[in-house]
Amino acid sequence: MKEIREELIERIARLAEIPEGSVKDDVPLRELGVDSLMAMEIVAFVEKRLQIEIPEEEIPKVRTLNDILATTLTETSGQLAG
Repeated sequence: MKEIREELIERIARLAEIPEGSVKDDVPLRELGVDSLMAMEIVAFVEKRLQIEIPEEEIPKVRTLNDILATTLTETSGQLAG
């Protein structure tokens, strides 16, 4: 999970055009300058990278880096079990 976290920080920073050090676990993505289109790109990256599908109803709940990681863990666990 550490590797995906680092990749997410890099991607968020690149999309928002901010330094990677500005991406903190609990800072809302909107405060970092991530708009809804960028957020969808982040979700698509996670889905492709981990070969999972994040349900559409979960996407609005993803507001921070920690939210992304928690959703990723939940979906990965659920899809492995299912």
